[in-house]
Amino acid sequence: MYLLLLVITIVAALFLRKNSPEKFEIKIKHAGFFSRWIGLFLDNIINLAVCVLILYVVDVLIFRSSINELAANGQSKYRVSEIICSLFLLYNLTYLVGKKGQSWGRTIKGIKVIDYAGNTIGFWKALIRNLLAMLISGPILGLGYLWTIWDKDKQAWHDKIMKTYVIDVESPNI
Repeated sequence: MYLLLLVITIVAALFLRKNSPEKFEIKIKHAGFFSRWIGLFLDNIINLAVCVLILYVVDVLIFRSSINELAANGQSKYRVSEIICSLFLLYNLTYLVGKKGQSWGRTIKGIKVIDYAGNTIGFWKALIRNLLAMLISGPILGLGYLWTIWDKDKQAWHDKIMKTYVIDVESPNI
């Protein structure tokens, strides 16, 4: 299943990549590994808090499940809260990144995802970029993420494939 998802994601990435602009020569400040990590950490804290709130409101207040029942089963009784939580994650990590270049955590940290022309990347590129991050950059001991430490443009593997940068928002001309 992993290989099938990986192949489909790479094919989609190559299709979306061919319409991406080539590198531009605007002076920007690339966000480094720690800025990116802090943005991701903040996103994870926000996502966890929102999903716990969704789980509580939907399962405990609406469907009248007990906290003990949720803890014992490890999952929602009707799966409604999981669907709502998944939609929130899709909104925060994909829709907002595609439309504005920033999820909530990236906004707090002051970093932004852009393409090589300095534009936001759109929903589909953000979705494929997220899948590539999970399938390529992460599994090999996180080497794809660590790549940002020594890369001159501070790009992770999924950034290189999708022709994206993560920059500090204070960068001029963006």
